[in-house]
Amino acid sequence: MRQQIIHAASLAEALVSLRARGIRDLLVEGGAALASSFIQERLVDRLIIFRAPIMLGAGAVNAFAALPPVRVESAERWRLIETRRFDDDEMAVYAPPGGNAGAI
Repeated sequence: MRQQIIHAASLAEALVSLRARGIRDLLVEGGAALASSFIQERLVDRLIIFRAPIMLGAGAVNAFAALPPVRVESAERWRLIETRRFDDDEMAVYAPPGGNAGAI
């Protein structure tokens, strides 16, 4: 497989470029800032969260720390689609409110 660098001014533009190359699925695992950017721009059609029964403490990175704070009553509620256990770990799959994310 040949590597290519895609230059784009925005995430949406990058996704359009990937789609033009025939890429239809993308797993984003780049950390809290990148994940938050995809969520804020409504470019997410599934959110997969893995949880383990461990406590990391106050210095741990919050996966959604880059999102702006909202009050509970105005927070968007994502729809739980699936859960699965892997020994003591749990995977939860969510869909964004209002169906799919914006189509590119």
